[in-house]
Amino acid sequence: MNRLLKKIYASSVILALFANQFVPPMVHAQETTNLQNTAVTLTTSNGVTTQEITTSDSNEENASAATVGIAQIGKVKVTSANTTGEIPQYTTANRQGTIFLDGARVEQPVIGGYIEIKYPTEYIDSFSVAKGGPVERTDNSTPGVLKVYLSDITQTTSASFPFTFKFKDRVTPEGYSFTPEISLKSSTGETLSPSLNDLKYTVKVDKQSLFKYDGPNDTQNYTADNKELYGGTATNNGITGPRDVPFKFSLSTNTGGGGQTQNWGNGRAQTRAVKTITVTDTLPTYTKIDGSTGTAVFDPAKNPGWTLNADGTVSTTVTGGDELIKFNTEAENALRELTLLLSFPDAKVKTNIVNNVKTELSFVNQSDTEENLTLNDSIQFKLIGELISDGATGKSNNDSQTLRVDEGTPDSAVSTWNLIFYEYCSKCNFRTDAD
Repeated sequence: MNRLLKKIYASSVILALFANQFVPPMVHAQETTNLQNTAVTLTTSNGVTTQEITTSDSNEENASAATVGIAQIGKVKVTSANTTGEIPQYTTANRQGTIFLDGARVEQPVIGGYIEIKYPTEYIDSFSVAKGGPVERTDNSTPGVLKVYLSDITQTTSASFPFTFKFKDRVTPEGYSFTPEISLKSSTGETLSPSLNDLKYTVKVDKQSLFKYDGPNDTQNYTADNKELYGGTATNNGITGPRDVPFKFSLSTNTGGGGQTQNWGNGRAQTRAVKTITVTDTLPTYTKIDGSTGTAVFDPAKNPGWTLNADGTVSTTVTGGDELIKFNTEAENALRELTLLLSFPDAKVKTNIVNNVKTELSFVNQSDTEENLTLNDSIQFKLIGELISDGATGKSNNDSQTLRVDEGTPDSAVSTWNLIFYEYCSKCNFRTDAD
């Protein structure tokens, strides 16, 4: 009887096992069911076989794999960060970032792998990674591609390394944004991780300023208003023997120093390199001796390269190459060499005259979204008929302006005086000091 009961019990256990293996679970299409790993364990004690079923929920592992983004099971997790910020910065600033490596989920070690970083050589001056940490060496022999060779990546790898690059000064367009392409490669060049392209670095520039001079353009003194300029010989408070008055131009980013065209390190580097400059000068009007209005006389023979336009303006264009030369571009230097000669016949002396000028600038490597830059400036002056203006003379003595007379001696003494003349050169219109 006992033997029969044992056979019946064993048969029921076997049937239960077959039922558990072949009967499919019910799954509703509208629901997401938990995925479970099921393990069946058979044990025998005192001749009796029992069944133990254990399950483990794999949802936690799947969720973890989903949250790492590009880090899939069996692959290295590669992420990056912009450590200098996404706000626009000058090209003079070094830009930086960090690349992170996490090998916790890698199945096989990555031996001889490298990070590949791609960048445009047109606008990037340099791109570098220092040796150290996970970085064994770098290879920048291919233009626009930096290979960073890494130590072995295993499940214990958790490392990072910084990179540094710099935009090219003056030739990188305003508002240009750069996103480095970063990917992990095997020793044979196989891509082991999707490319990262979520970093963004943006360029900003300063606008130049235009200056007009009524004298040499190597000092800001001749950009000041209300100076008296020699306009020719005068009779009855009017210019009856007109002489040419020269005007000069320049661009600058430093209104407080010298008038040089971006001749100060970062001040120059933070502006765009100019390709062409079109100068449009409005011929100034002035009051004549008889009270009527006159217009400055433009003589084409004295102003080669300038064109007289129907609207009362004169214009010229200077163009240079794309290469940067010392301090400036060819166009910027050519602007400094320009001279405009105007005369003012019958002008009433010491009356205000205003001259306006406008320039339109195009740039080296100008992008489709980068507009030409229009700049304006004006200068106000007065004409006189003497080489030496009213305030151009002075007198001083070398004896402290005190005449000492000794009692009981003849009332005579000798004192030394200097007469100083400030004259204007009739050709160049700048003041020189002479004793």
